[in-house]
Amino acid sequence: MRRRVQAANDSVVQRGIRGESEDDQRRDRSTSERSAELKGLRLLRCAHEGDVSGIKELLSKGVDINFQDTFFWTALMCASWSGQRTAVRLLLDHGAAWVGVVYTQGRDAKDLAQEGITVSSNTDSYICV
Repeated sequence: MRRRVQAANDSVVQRGIRGESEDDQRRDRSTSERSAELKGLRLLRCAHEGDVSGIKELLSKGVDINFQDTFFWTALMCASWSGQRTAVRLLLDHGAAWVGVVYTQGRDAKDLAQEGITVSSNTDSYICV
């Protein structure tokens, strides 16, 4: 117990020496999480539009290839649904999950690819944008 208290005090002292507060650390973490989310959403948009160079750029920056938006859509789902074969191949080559990852209605990228063939791309265009 005594060691934990000392370690906690040392941590507070070190932050104080560096001029960092807990609020600063939380703010940095929050900004980092927001940045990761925005990059993930950009990946979904690039996949939906078939922007292969944009996908490559984001993946080179370390964006999570299986990032999911608030509806649990992934880049692979977006590319599959919108018929972007080149983007689908690129995402699969980089390790994107093909099956087992489902969005809120229970369908995966394979289901969406099959559905995308019969659905007009104008319908539900809000998806993945």
